[in-house]
Amino acid sequence: MNWIQIAVVGLLILLAIVCINFFFANQKQKKIEKRKELEESSYRRALAEARAAERQERVYKAQTGHISTQLFLAKEAEMSNFEEALHWYEMAANLNNSIAIRSVIRLCDSRRDNPELREKSTFWGKVVAAEEGGPEDKLALGIAFLQGKGVEANIEKGIALITEAAEANHIPAQLFIADWYVAEANPQPNAKLAAEWNLRAAMLDNVEAQIRIGKQYAEGRGVAVDPKKATYWLEVAAESGDAKAQYFAGEMGADTNEKGNSIAYIWLWLAAKNGIEAAVSRRDHVGHLVGVDAVIGLQSMAKPLYEKMSKGKLKKHAIIKSLDKLYQRESYFPDENEFMVGEESNTSATENEITADNAENVVSVTETKEEIKEPMNFSQTKMDSGAKF
Repeated sequence: MNWIQIAVVGLLILLAIVCINFFFANQKQKKIEKRKELEESSYRRALAEARAAERQERVYKAQTGHISTQLFLAKEAEMSNFEEALHWYEMAANLNNSIAIRSVIRLCDSRRDNPELREKSTFWGKVVAAEEGGPEDKLALGIAFLQGKGVEANIEKGIALITEAAEANHIPAQLFIADWYVAEANPQPNAKLAAEWNLRAAMLDNVEAQIRIGKQYAEGRGVAVDPKKATYWLEVAAESGDAKAQYFAGEMGADTNEKGNSIAYIWLWLAAKNGIEAAVSRRDHVGHLVGVDAVIGLQSMAKPLYEKMSKGKLKKHAIIKSLDKLYQRESYFPDENEFMVGEESNTSATENEITADNAENVVSVTETKEEIKEPMNFSQTKMDSGAKF
């Protein structure tokens, strides 16, 4: 064998060795890459599991009231999942977080074409107003909770807010809470509490409240029947010129005795003059009981009173005190602190007689009276069942 053959054989052997080494190296590389791929896959799976566990933990914390986590999850979902973001913001908002409340409003306002979201935005706007505003804002928010507008109905929370406004002597709230305690929707009605809130508003010179508490005393709803207190509250409302109150004040004395009928005639005459249709027939009926001569005198007393009322020149209690003196009625005037129904208060009588000659001199000062913008309807009560206003 010559050297050329030896070289060829050697070359072939070398080539075979290289191929074998390359094959084993390639196999080794594949194993390394496969192992690396498996490790990366395991890492990704472990990372995903860790993230899932972390999110699960965050969700749990958020669901159990952790506000920071709720805000984190909401912000995380805001760009990709509107409903989820709103859900977490609302949870934090329900825990009185101001950032969440404003975020709910912002999200809802971004889709104002949706009636449900628009209602939610309005509700949370009332929450912000109640936190920053006065009792009227608390009343509006409380009503929203009662009605379930923009939020799940929450009677307890709604009543608490309205009561807070009422405690601040906000008369619309006091009237509302009084209505609530006798409402059919109230699972725990309480006529006595209704009377107490009506009394508190009445003490603030609210005419509607004065009529309400007067009728409650007259009919014994939530309080013991007390004609003296009923008469006072209806007459003090009637003094302000309220036609309904004048009619009811007249009914208190009608068909009782000579003195009662005389007082009733004055109030019924005023009510009829102010447009109460039912007062006309009742006035004529009472007039028949007292007689023609008495009617002439009573009319001469009532006419100047009507003129004074029309001009707003009647001082509070002027007519009441004069009637007490003229007809020797037992006087009743509630104490300034008489907020609990049934308390006895100090009474007093003053000398300020009404006659045909001095009726025009009864009073000279105008007192400011607060008016109710939206009068309540009391047509269900006994006293006005036959009245046409």
